[in-house]
Amino acid sequence: MKNLKNLNGFKALSKKEQVQINGGGRTYCKGSNMCCTRFNGGHEFCDYGYCFGNRCVWA
Repeated sequence: MKNLKNLNGFKALSKKEQVQINGGGRTYCKGSNMCCTRFNGGHEFCDYGYCFGNRCVWA
């Protein structure tokens, strides 16, 4: 399972939460190399990726 770092520390993601992330919701860039998405009540997940304008591709 992936871990999610948020303001409260780390959270192990359930399969349902992982599917929401992997399922391709709306992504956005933070800086030039971080892709992020929000899910399940506002939790944010960010990981390394490539940003081209407003388009984000997970690495």
